Amino acid sequence: MTVDDKKLLYMTNRLLTAGFITAVTIALVSCDSRMTDTLTIAGKNQTELLKVIDHYTERGDTLKLKAATFLIENMKEHYYTESAAIDSFVNKVKLLETKVDADSLSSIWATVKEHDKPYTRTDAKNITRSLLIDNIDKATECWKKSKWKKDISFDTFCRYILPYRVLHEQLSEGWRDTLYNEYYPLIEGVNDMKQAFWSVHKAVSERFKRTPYDMPYQVDLFKLRAIGKGSCVQYCVYEAAVMRALALPVAIDGVDVWANYSKNGHSWVALVTDDGTYTVAKNDSVARKMNVIDSSVFDMKNKVESDYEYSTSFRKRCFKVIRSTYESIENDYDDREADKETQQQFAYPWKKDVTKEYMPCYEVKISSGKDKGYAYLCSFRTGKGWTPAVYAKKSNDSYVFRDMADSVVYLPVIFRQGEMMPLSNPFILSGGKKIILNPQYGKTTTAKLFRKYPLTAHFINYWPPIKGARFEASNSLDFKNPILLHIVERTPLLTNEFCTDSNRKYRYIRYVSPEGKNPGISELTFFFEGKQIKGIPFGDDTLNDKNYAFDGDYLTQTEAHVPFIFGVDFGKPVNIDKVVYSPKNDANLIIPRNIYELLYFDMGWKSLGKQTANGFSVSFGNVPAMALLLLRCVASGNEERIFTINAGRQIWW
Repeated sequence: MTVDDKKLLYMTNRLLTAGFITAVTIALVSCDSRMTDTLTIAGKNQTELLKVIDHYTERGDTLKLKAATFLIENMKEHYYTESAAIDSFVNKVKLLETKVDADSLSSIWATVKEHDKPYTRTDAKNITRSLLIDNIDKATECWKKSKWKKDISFDTFCRYILPYRVLHEQLSEGWRDTLYNEYYPLIEGVNDMKQAFWSVHKAVSERFKRTPYDMPYQVDLFKLRAIGKGSCVQYCVYEAAVMRALALPVAIDGVDVWANYSKNGHSWVALVTDDGTYTVAKNDSVARKMNVIDSSVFDMKNKVESDYEYSTSFRKRCFKVIRSTYESIENDYDDREADKETQQQFAYPWKKDVTKEYMPCYEVKISSGKDKGYAYLCSFRTGKGWTPAVYAKKSNDSYVFRDMADSVVYLPVIFRQGEMMPLSNPFILSGGKKIILNPQYGKTTTAKLFRKYPLTAHFINYWPPIKGARFEASNSLDFKNPILLHIVERTPLLTNEFCTDSNRKYRYIRYVSPEGKNPGISELTFFFEGKQIKGIPFGDDTLNDKNYAFDGDYLTQTEAHVPFIFGVDFGKPVNIDKVVYSPKNDANLIIPRNIYELLYFDMGWKSLGKQTANGFSVSFGNVPAMALLLLRCVASGNEERIFTINAGRQIWW
């Protein structure tokens, strides 16, 4: 008899003696060790769980009995967080008389977080039979009377409608009724599940705003509904709960981190049907399969010229799409050579790989040689470096990685005593084929680099409104008869310059934003014969800070909510022959006087030296062809991305 068998026998005898369970309950408990695990964790609360089983057994309701069994079997590791600070935060939010926004919510959390002493509550020890029975009854009834019941199997119902929680939000009873009554009128006459999903998604997007604020916990659904704002994850929890209350089978799918951009990932709510996964993208009027990954496209809200120098087509890519599940997904992962962070990442029980639901996927095979155990494919994570994305166990002298996304750079590695070791150089997966990035030392070039991180439409969108802006000069502060130095006729670039008549002297130069528009300016500098000419900034009270355009920090900008004017008083008339200005940007351009180091990868990062930037580009010689590169600003900032060079251009990965 195994230890688990002895534990089950002991528990069964004890519960029978106490008169808590029926013979049918014993049979159900005996059939799955997961049920035993949950009851062991539940401790004194196991009677609450078992009486749910008894409740449906006595009524002969086989369907709800199976539903109850599913919930309890998969309950064992689910938890939520409680804290007096969370309760105080919510109460203060309810008392707000002004508009609730991210700043006000973060400010409230700042006043209570010093008293934050969070404690974790496990579902198994704290959930009540009342909550479980109410949840099972309401979920089942809504599913049975839905117009799309025939399209939803019982397994799909259990996984994506039935659960009493979405992620790790605090527990609440009665949320199904509240959300059903609020949102059902939207779909009362809708017969198609995908159309209903779209209608509800649209309504929730309008009523609940994605507004990140500092409070880090997931509150219960009633509190979340009352606040009406939250992070991406909080939004998804709320939307998924609304969908499930209406018998729409949904899950939260997401990207842990983008493969080629940012330090963060993204989550969205997906409709999970027996014939595939459906989502809603911008401008969709119905949910669709194999849709664009949510938030992966940067919209160009303002048009640029057709011959604009910068590309506006950059898109975020992912290496895996992961589904959050209530069901505990068993895996065979047990790599004791890996570091603790990696072990925790792959031992997490509530996630499922659904990448193939969103894009074409490929199988990648890596020869194992003499290596044993586990191998990993890493992606390069902004600010963190190579990070394991997926694992594989050795099989027939190789490691096979399935459902891998295309157009991503991967590094195959193994762990030895917690240290990560590359199995080969990185490779680009392109059309399912591996293009290994082995540096070619016999074929080198000079690389002229302009950025250390990709430029996206997110920032370019700020620049077209600058068209029509004027730079004017005068020798009187009232600019009664201004001299037009320059007018912006095309969408500007990251850095822009124009020349002026160096024979004329001016005491004042100002920037005048276009009529009806208010684009910010990050940096504004003036030169004569190569030397920077400085003065005292001036501007009106509408500006956030007139000094921001002259502080040397490309992350700050002088701007206002209305069209504005600001400029410089040089103290006396001076000669100016060049003006340089930059619009709002991410500060990942090459900044003069900063020191940059170029690295390339050959079984580890190797340096090609350091250069001090004299302008807005920096050049490095002896760069091997086919090398994977990384440009690093020595002084500050860790927003940096790997890239290759193609026809002299940086290609970001």
